[in-house]
Amino acid sequence: MNTTQTLEQRLATVEQSLARTRLVNLGLLLGASALIAGGAQSTQDTITAKRLAIVDGEGKERIVLSGDDNGTAAIRVLDAQGVSRISTGVASNNASYTQWFDAEGRSRVAAHCSQSGESSVQWRDANGKLRIGAATRNNGEGGMMWISPNGKPQIRVLTDESGTAKFLSGD
Repeated sequence: MNTTQTLEQRLATVEQSLARTRLVNLGLLLGASALIAGGAQSTQDTITAKRLAIVDGEGKERIVLSGDDNGTAAIRVLDAQGVSRISTGVASNNASYTQWFDAEGRSRVAAHCSQSGESSVQWRDANGKLRIGAATRNNGEGGMMWISPNGKPQIRVLTDESGTAKFLSGD
């Protein structure tokens, strides 16, 4: 990473990367749906299963679609070593989520949307520490904060429901 980049440039780069990842996720979901639909049309109208695994040429699971007895539905994309790299789904409380993991299986980026529609995105460093967080609330409030490696918020940008913006910095 270029250390001379401004915070705005770095944030724009992260946002572009997140947009590309969303497109990849959509493509994977559409591809898996097409595979399922194509198979279903050739033999029957519906396939019913709690779990569906798509494997690679070596028989290793690469995409897993599942539903559990608690009401959670999920799609996981695994790398060649079997590590979950992308997970997306809907929890039993109707909250939705998508997470991106590094090669060690640590969550690095997570996006959540509550049942009521409030949302958040979190970026974590290689040690799993929260470094950037952003959230919106249904009343119009929104905010974003950047956190130092020691866990202390350093920059906070907030807007309240009236649209008033606040900029707060750490020590």
